[in-house]
Amino acid sequence: AGTASPPDLLLATGTCLRLDGALGDLGDSTVQFVVDDLTGRGEVQYLTATGDQAWSSSDFVEFERSSWTAGPGRFSLVVGDRSAVLIVDGLVRAGVRTFGPVAVAVSATGGVVALRDMSSAPSGTTGC
Repeated sequence: AGTASPPDLLLATGTCLRLDGALGDLGDSTVQFVVDDLTGRGEVQYLTATGDQAWSSSDFVEFERSSWTAGPGRFSLVVGDRSAVLIVDGLVRAGVRTFGPVAVAVSATGGVVALRDMSSAPSGTTGC
């Protein structure tokens, strides 16, 4: 018998939003922010982080990957009217294009992942 994947946790819907928090020590775990286009014009996309890397992807292709030497600390997920980016320790580490309102969810694999000090606010981006 197979093991079902845990369901994603819905964090927010819409455009022009910002989620801030702290990533605990990820070790071998992975945290994945799922960006689902509510307009139906785009595919589901992912902004993913591990202990030393972040990347953007869809179900079919990886768009971009970046790495760092120290483990992640503070993060922000900023959603504007045409894009979503994952900022880790003050630097944009991954991004995807959006076509309007999105649903943002989070999932984790490989162990316990701690997202701490979570807060939300308007994105503060131009065009919002």
